[in-house]
Amino acid sequence: MNRPDELTISAAITELMKPELEDDLTAVDSRRTFTDLGLDSTGVVAVAEGLRERIGLVIEPEEFFDHPTVEDLSRHLLARLGRE
Repeated sequence: MNRPDELTISAAITELMKPELEDDLTAVDSRRTFTDLGLDSTGVVAVAEGLRERIGLVIEPEEFFDHPTVEDLSRHLLARLGRE
């Protein structure tokens, strides 16, 4: 599997997150927190599973809270990919 870049990871997070949000957002601000965007714990699990399938990393729900924006989580996951 080719290692994705930060933009690819951000796009995947955003795409996977949109169906999980209560509000129908056409654009997701990558600097707003997941909580502010309306992503709940069920949504976090769904996004984590989708990311596992797309980029091959097991992502714990806590990582969404430790890295609470699309931007932060993308950088974190990219760093993890570099270490694994």
